[in-house]
Amino acid sequence: MKRTQTALAGSTLYTAIEFHTTMGKRSISRVLLVQQQLSGE
Repeated sequence: MKRTQTALAGSTLYTAIEFHTTMGKRSISRVLLVQQQLSGE
């Protein structure tokens, strides 16, 4: 059961990465920048 959940989460993450890559690497760097700013504060 855990293996299925891990695989599902992995494929969801992969899909999200693929989606963002399709949208453009600019949005990825923007999101990463925002995450860094949030964790910095």
